[in-house]
Amino acid sequence: MKNWIVAVKYLFRDFILYNLLFTCIGAYLLTVYGNSSYTHIFWLKVAGYIFTAISYYWYNKKHLYFYHNLGLNKRNLGAIVVSIDGALTLVILIVIKTIFST
Repeated sequence: MKNWIVAVKYLFRDFILYNLLFTCIGAYLLTVYGNSSYTHIFWLKVAGYIFTAISYYWYNKKHLYFYHNLGLNKRNLGAIVVSIDGALTLVILIVIKTIFST
C-alpha cells in the first residue's frame, strides 16, 4: 500500500502540471458558454489525457522503470491518476460554476 501512495504522489505531481492547462481551458469554456459546453469539456479532457499520457510515456520513460521496480502496473497507475484528476476537475468546475452562475 505504501508503494501505491508514493507512486501515485510522484506520478500525479508530474501529470497534473500538464493536465491543469486542459482543466483551466475547460473552466473558461464553462464560464463563457455555460451548460452547453460540458460535451466539449469532456472531449477536451479526453484529448488532454491522451496527449499527456503519450508525452509522459515518450519523454519520461525512465520514470516508468521506477514504478515497475515498486511492483506497480502502468495501467493501474494511469487509472488512479485519471480518476483523481477527473474528481479534481469536477470539483473545480462545480466551484467555477457556482461562483460565476450568479
